[in-house]
Amino acid sequence: MSVHRTLPQPDDLSNLAQQRDHAITIYVPTSPVVAQREASQIAAKSAFDRAFDSVKAGGAPRAVLAALDDEWDRIADDEPLWGHLSAALACFLAPGFSEVYVLPTALESQLQVADYFDIGQLLRALTLRHDAHAVLLSANEWSLWHVGSTDRAARIDVSAEHPRNLAESMSRDPLLQHERKAQRLGDPDLTQELELYVKRVSDAVTGKLTERDPDGGTAIFVFAAEPLVSAFTARGVPGHRLVSVHGAPDRLGPADVDAVVRAGLADWAIRDAQGRVDAIADESGAGLAVSELADIALGAVAGAVDTLVFAYPDGVNGRFDESTGRIEPAAAGEATMRDGRPAYDVLSRIAVTVMQRGGTVIAVRPDEVSSPLWNGVALAGLRYTLA
Repeated sequence: MSVHRTLPQPDDLSNLAQQRDHAITIYVPTSPVVAQREASQIAAKSAFDRAFDSVKAGGAPRAVLAALDDEWDRIADDEPLWGHLSAALACFLAPGFSEVYVLPTALESQLQVADYFDIGQLLRALTLRHDAHAVLLSANEWSLWHVGSTDRAARIDVSAEHPRNLAESMSRDPLLQHERKAQRLGDPDLTQELELYVKRVSDAVTGKLTERDPDGGTAIFVFAAEPLVSAFTARGVPGHRLVSVHGAPDRLGPADVDAVVRAGLADWAIRDAQGRVDAIADESGAGLAVSELADIALGAVAGAVDTLVFAYPDGVNGRFDESTGRIEPAAAGEATMRDGRPAYDVLSRIAVTVMQRGGTVIAVRPDEVSSPLWNGVALAGLRYTLA
């Protein structure tokens, strides 16, 4: 068994995309909160039991059932796995195979038993941004934080050479070492001190991020009350986009910072997805936008799909021929085809085909994007028109 605490790489996706008999896909929402770990384990075990019963009812040999049980036992007995959960767990099991992804993205509960894994929601995790920084700033103190792809928000140590708060910032400047009668943020006499404080914090953050993130590009969420939040965002940090989070930050903990930052990153991803949908729609007059699933499937196998936006988790159940692009839909609510072959999420398989041919895939919830061309299932931007 392999446990991944990083986002899947192309080789990981290629491995998961292979055909396997009795392939079980389980997505379970989880929480890093200790009190909720048991509920996460119970939910995952319940999903596996349903999958196991389905494989057993299908007449699988005892050796297959024993192999599946062994793979689940490896997952269930992995104490570090259950002790360090994030927002979701993606489990992929088959006889002799198991992979688990601990994901920072909030996903939906889902179970599939077929001859392919359903990696649709795993692709959702790739759609979202996961790396950001945060500055918590008040007159009492300031701190720099990092939110990573799999790690909860954590405070970053900053050199003691930088002032820790407004008072220390003032004391380090000989010109400002005189007493003030009023020491509240709204005092106009504090304008100069605030500007100096903000400058010093900005310089400290810039220096630290230049060291940690030399390529720049990550967002910085600024938690502060007025006038500090406006002053800091106006000054900026070179190479980074700043997002204001209004309110006093002194009592915020890691969970609070993590929740706000991840929600903000999710909002960005949705806006980016909407931008992709709009860009595809702009090409509809040239015949480079298709929303009929049959056409998208044909374009995928032909290598014509440049960008695929597809909905999860309720896709289209059936089978997809990756050589011809033909789709066979399953009867509504059925997990098998009429001939007894297992049905699976067709959108997931089409997305894999698009990626294998160099295209971009973006997983969204049906209501996260809108367009006259968006049908709540899929929309594709083509490299060239289909014959």
